[in-house]
Amino acid sequence: MDIAFLKNLNGMKFNKIFKQLDLFIINLGNPVKYSLHVSSMVRICYEEKIVLTASDCFFTKEGVQKSSERYKQLEEKGMLVDPTDMLSCNLKFVNSLLNNAYVENVELTKWKDLYIYFNNNVVIQIFPDCLGKSYEYFRLINFIPALLHNDKYVSEHFVLLNNEGELVFKREE
Repeated sequence: MDIAFLKNLNGMKFNKIFKQLDLFIINLGNPVKYSLHVSSMVRICYEEKIVLTASDCFFTKEGVQKSSERYKQLEEKGMLVDPTDMLSCNLKFVNSLLNNAYVENVELTKWKDLYIYFNNNVVIQIFPDCLGKSYEYFRLINFIPALLHNDKYVSEHFVLLNNEGELVFKREE
């Protein structure tokens, strides 16, 4: 499959990044034109530092591993996200850092690692990290500004899947 669709991200203004269940959601455009739903490893770097990783959810904002008591408290409260952990703090920082930034370049390596470079020295890195059969690493949704006859918006999805160790893109509507 031609991966030229990734180049459409160039020039897109950052909107927001957040965690929803086990996915990172990265929205671009205002209103949102592209939404990247990531279920694999995410790392965000700024200049020479790593400022966020998918594993930040396991640590307090001070960088200490969360205690079993903390997990128990969260479970008792029915909380899926810990608003005081390192991930929550780092997401706020990254959203602030990327405010008014735009995508300068997109790169896809031969192993399908995705690098999204912003104009302010921030790089979002996405690494396929699971060999589960038909595992979906990420899904890029293009919200096409058109309505169907039943008043539903049109979108196209570009999905990166594992096909017995080979990573392949699939287009869905």
